[in-house]
Amino acid sequence: MLGDSENPAHTEWQERSPKFKDRYRHGPYTLRYVKNAPREIVRILTRPKEGRDLTLLQHLFSLDVPTEEAVLDPKKGRQDKPGEEAPTDAGHVETVGRDRFFQLQKLRGGFRLAGTGNGRPVPRHAAVWVAYETRRGNPFSQYQPPDFEVDKPPIELGTDGAEVIRRQGNILVFKIHRPDFQVMVKGFDVHRDVRVKVLGVDEETGT
Repeated sequence: MLGDSENPAHTEWQERSPKFKDRYRHGPYTLRYVKNAPREIVRILTRPKEGRDLTLLQHLFSLDVPTEEAVLDPKKGRQDKPGEEAPTDAGHVETVGRDRFFQLQKLRGGFRLAGTGNGRPVPRHAAVWVAYETRRGNPFSQYQPPDFEVDKPPIELGTDGAEVIRRQGNILVFKIHRPDFQVMVKGFDVHRDVRVKVLGVDEETGT
């Protein structure tokens, strides 16, 4: 049957071939079934699984499953990788910037701005700009409200010795009551680096 349906060049099966047409009962339907069979077999064999495939990328991304011993004794179970620093204490705060008036400290998901504690008078006001770090250009000019808004959740703000007088977009302005003030801002994406710019403003001189 398949031989009768071949064209003169023997490159394809044709339903209207003179040797095939009107010669076989249900011939056209049978020929279509044979021609479509390889495609359907491939479709069935390559059909994706239903639901979530939790093992799809495990050869590329994986997490080490801790042993029972490591869970019971985290210090004993931890093995530092080459070039990896040991974890710091939970209460450790890293100071990432300092000038004569302010010191900026890095927190998980945020930052703390505080006085330097050197006894010098501090400006009456301070303005703070916040943005996520970018690969190119000025991160502050590339800020977008969908990134975060300091006056909306999940951003949280705490002050001691200072009073917030403006809180909008990526800008904070607060009045300083004590040289040892503290302003803590948290709620940023912990997977992104936060850039902070601080400007002290004296109410009388405008500088």
